[in-house]
Amino acid sequence: METCPKCGYKNEENSVECSSCGVILNREKLLEQIKAKEKALSIKQEKLKKAKAHRKTNQPDLKAEAKAKMTVYSFRREVNLPVEKVWSLLGNFTKAPSSEIEVLVEKE
Repeated sequence: METCPKCGYKNEENSVECSSCGVILNREKLLEQIKAKEKALSIKQEKLKKAKAHRKTNQPDLKAEAKAKMTVYSFRREVNLPVEKVWSLLGNFTKAPSSEIEVLVEKE
């Protein structure tokens, strides 16, 4: 038991501060705890920096990759329906979802 010099409260042995009034009882122990927390924090920050750098170097340039790849879809199907009915079912494919995508629709 360690008695607080300010309030007289009997604290547990090796207490860093008084449980009653908060007076620091063991400065060396407190400094040890602070240094241990700082070390753990600096290790964690270093790991985060390494992970961020790793992600940055290993992440492909998505914009360049998207421009480099081009997907072309082509299909043909004959149906015995009026043109208006077919287009109402399929939608308007002459309208591209993006300015970078070109859509060509051929009608015979």
